[in-house]
Amino acid sequence: MRFQRLVFVSVFFSLTMLTALPLFGQGFGGLFAPPSGRSNSWGEYDYHPPSSNNSNNNNNGLEKAIVGGIFGAIEEGIRASNNNNRQNDYPRQRYYDNYPQQRYYPQQQQRYYPTPTPAPKPTPTPKNVEPKKNKAPVKKVAAKRNTVVSSANFLALTNQDIQRANEKLQDQQEKSIDEIEADLQDKLPPSDTDLITQMQNAGIDPATQQQILDAKNRGDAGTVQILFANNSMPPNAAGAADLANKINLQNDLNDLRQRNKDGDLRPRDIERFANQNKNLFPPGPDRDQFFDHMDDMTQTAEVQQLLGGATPNPGMNGLGGGTVTVIHNPNLPNGTVINLGNGSVMVGTGGQGDLNVGTSSLAEAMGLPVANSQPVPESDATIPTSGVVLRNGADNEATISYVINDKYEYTMKAGHIQSLGEGKWVVRYDKGGSHGEAKYTLSEGTYEFTPSDNGWALFSKKYDVTIDNSGNPNEFHYVVNNVAAKVDAHGTKTHNSKYPLEVRFDPGDGKGEERKVLDGGTFQVAVSPGDNRWDLYSAEGTAILADHPSGGIDLFGN
Repeated sequence: MRFQRLVFVSVFFSLTMLTALPLFGQGFGGLFAPPSGRSNSWGEYDYHPPSSNNSNNNNNGLEKAIVGGIFGAIEEGIRASNNNNRQNDYPRQRYYDNYPQQRYYPQQQQRYYPTPTPAPKPTPTPKNVEPKKNKAPVKKVAAKRNTVVSSANFLALTNQDIQRANEKLQDQQEKSIDEIEADLQDKLPPSDTDLITQMQNAGIDPATQQQILDAKNRGDAGTVQILFANNSMPPNAAGAADLANKINLQNDLNDLRQRNKDGDLRPRDIERFANQNKNLFPPGPDRDQFFDHMDDMTQTAEVQQLLGGATPNPGMNGLGGGTVTVIHNPNLPNGTVINLGNGSVMVGTGGQGDLNVGTSSLAEAMGLPVANSQPVPESDATIPTSGVVLRNGADNEATISYVINDKYEYTMKAGHIQSLGEGKWVVRYDKGGSHGEAKYTLSEGTYEFTPSDNGWALFSKKYDVTIDNSGNPNEFHYVVNNVAAKVDAHGTKTHNSKYPLEVRFDPGDGKGEERKVLDGGTFQVAVSPGDNRWDLYSAEGTAILADHPSGGIDLFGN
């Protein structure tokens, strides 16, 4: 240990002296003397160290003495250490093996202890909050679909159908012309045999007779009139004019027949013929029969004209609200429809009536009930369905004051209601005049203030609503107070309630439900003629059914 200290001191001293040698050299060689040299152009000096050989020699000797002393001391220390080792008989190798490792302990940091604070008070556990009671939800019931005109009622129309129909219509027109010709038999020219007899009686020579026959058969009424008048004995101008008129009538009838064969017979042709010959018959059955036949021909000609512009298989395209041209055909099944695609339809009547051509709504043409009044208006009013309800009818045309539970004073105008809610309620009011007061304890239901001989009275009111579907050949589906209901075809159904009734239904156009609030009465199910939609109409408005006037052709028949 002492050896180590000695070595450490010697090394430290040697390093110190080596560092200080230049300072000693400068001190002895003129360290404190002013530097010699010349100044430069800026007034500074160029320094030149002294170059004396004597000073260098002196310094070298001193350095050698110091170094020699240091290493001599080191050598003495080593020898002393070796002597000690031999005296202690301690192996050199074991000494280095067991040399203890130096331990370093970091400086221990000062510990700080904060001032203790009181512990926070524990937060109390909140109590469980119970949810408030909710009313059970009411699921809205949707009304089932109602159909006004179903695509299943429409029959396909082909080119063959149109051609076959036109052929049958031509045959029917030919028969009608034959019937008219029979009606006009005594108004038409006589046969050749009868005409020859007539000319012989008039004294006409045979050659002229043949000329008159030829002119008559070719319809030359003018030539016949001249020849007959000029060759009669005596002259018979009146007979000649009558014969010419009969020939002209035959010509007009033949023209109708030819137009029908050519497929060019139009209603105006038939109407012109009827107007020209309307005075041939005096008033009576013969005249009526003649014009009935003419009307049948006109109806048939209208059908021919409509079929001429028909489009095969049009389906329901182009059909909607408003009026259409309708052909009622008894040879088609009842309720079936053929859309001709040109704004007209053919509707089957199932053997009822005869052919008829007219204009109407499609619903009316199919025999559905069609209204001729305004429907019950839609309503979004909230109606009471429980508790006590007070009502002052609109017909009363008076205001009434009353007190509820002896605490709350109210005044109600005519046509208004007040919903008091669940429970029992005491109503007190003045009856008016000298009739005194009235006091009632009311429970669930609707009560109406009503004028009476003893002043104002308060009566329990019932709501009776009848849905009349008697004119509809189909079921009608609806929802009353959120309960699904239906009324059968051609039937009625009555609902009774203590409160006004909410009725919802599908009008048949796929655009949503209609909602009505009904406070009693009969309401008819009918179709609106403007838009072909189902609606409800009060008993004051009547519904009509399509009429099917008589006619008569065999269209599409077997």
